[in-house]
Amino acid sequence: MFQLQNEYAVLELDHVFDTAPGSLDGHRLGLDAALRERRGKIVLKTGQLMTRLDQAGGVARENVVLHARAARKVINSINTVSDSIDYFHTPFAIESNREALTSTRWRDAVRDPQQLRNAAAEAGPKVVVGALGIGTLVVGAVLKSGDSKGSSGGDA
Repeated sequence: MFQLQNEYAVLELDHVFDTAPGSLDGHRLGLDAALRERRGKIVLKTGQLMTRLDQAGGVARENVVLHARAARKVINSINTVSDSIDYFHTPFAIESNREALTSTRWRDAVRDPQQLRNAAAEAGPKVVVGALGIGTLVVGAVLKSGDSKGSSGGDA
């Protein structure tokens, strides 16, 4: 679409050259200004999009312990979108200096105290309730086995 707009601008300049050659430079400057404005809007909007995607990638990278597979998918999707935006920028001569995001391996995430805090904050109440339930079962089993040993023991 943008290439078509550029080709249209060339035709427009040809028309101005044929009909009013004296205003050609002014018209060309106007078209250049419009192109710069369009380019600026594109850089601004795609930059905002990439900032939001990078924030989402940061959240994914911070929660690998509980969501390793999902985090990897998010990072891969963000990198794919980033590549598409770089390709989109090509006709405007907009260069990207952005590096692809990398996934944190689960093994490395488990060793990271911040990752563990994030996992505990998310799963904390669930884990505590689950642990209490398991603890109750274990204590109950131990007490029950103690009762059966005591009743067959020989104090009678």
